[in-house]
Formats: sequence, structure tokens, C-alpha cells
Amino acid sequence: TPLYLKVFLQGPYAAGEMGDHLRASGLVPENDPYSALGLHVAPAGDGIVYPHTLAGDLERRVIDWLLVELRDPLDDTQVLETYGALLLNDGTVIDPQGGPLRIGTTSGSFFVAVRHRNHLGAMTAQPRT
Repeated sequence: TPLYLKVFLQGPYAAGEMGDHLRASGLVPENDPYSALGLHVAPAGDGIVYPHTLAGDLERRVIDWLLVELRDPLDDTQVLETYGALLLNDGTVIDPQGGPLRIGTTSGSFFVAVRHRNHLGAMTAQPRT
């Protein structure tokens, strides 16, 4: 099931989009960096960025990796699934292969939380279906 998200990070945000300085400098990892930290991350695709995804173009440029969490609708402290995903300059969250982020087995409603390595996390105010 595709999960469509828009996220904006304050640091790289300016003039309606986010700058891609990390990607342009070759600093966006080609593999999901969160798994290497010991976090249990469900594979989005195979967890490896396809070269065409990082190459970018004038419209779609990778900003950095994010963690997307699906949380229990009755207890938002309980993480049901976690995915490594990429953030684009226009705020779109995608899988490492460049397509929509696809979630696995979670059905029904859930909170969606997003975390980034040097920003405060955010979560939906209400469960989403």
C-alpha cells in the first residue's frame, strides 16, 4: 500500500523548497543509515538507493534520509512498523528506488511519525487510515 507524505525540514527550507546541498556534495548515503545504527527498519525496496534516484534532476532532488514510523492508534508510543525513506526537495517522501513509500502489513488506522537525524520528530495529531 503506498503511503503519500509531505515533510519539510526547517534547516534546508527556503523559498518554497528545500536545498539539496548534502546530495550535491555526495553526502547522502547509498544505504539506509538507520539500520546500521541498530534500529529495526523494515526494508523499503531493498534499502539501497538506486543511482537514478540520487542523480536527481531540476524537479526532484534528494535531501536526506528519514525514518517513517507507523504507530498504534490506541497507544502512540507503540511503534508498529519503521521504514527508511528519502525526502525530496519538494517535501515528497519516497522509497529508495524512487517510487512511493510502500507500507507492509499494517492495516486499519495508525499514527504516522517522521524522524530525522538532526530535527525534532513530528507525528500526525490523529490516526490515519
